[in-house]
Amino acid sequence: MTTRPLTTALTETIDTIRDSIGDCHGDPLADVRVLSGDDANQINPDCAVVIAYDGAGYHYLSTESDSIGTANMNRERLISIGEHLGYEGQILNAWSIGFIL
Repeated sequence: MTTRPLTTALTETIDTIRDSIGDCHGDPLADVRVLSGDDANQINPDCAVVIAYDGAGYHYLSTESDSIGTANMNRERLISIGEHLGYEGQILNAWSIGFIL
């Protein structure tokens, strides 16, 4: 099964989140990556797709964010997209979200 519908939907949603934040200090989600295949498997071998973030995106997506309400809302939004497409979304750690088919 191709992961393209999920990776496309996640990328588009990340772009929408980015637009809602604005860029007064540069790209707020510059380090956010949507990974699939071998790249996703390097982070978690069970995942078909992984969203990874460890810099700017950490503030807007991490379970350890200083803006936890915003981060929770953004993570839930991304996880619900995966679930809608038949994946199980999981918070893997403070810097990644995984999607298992």
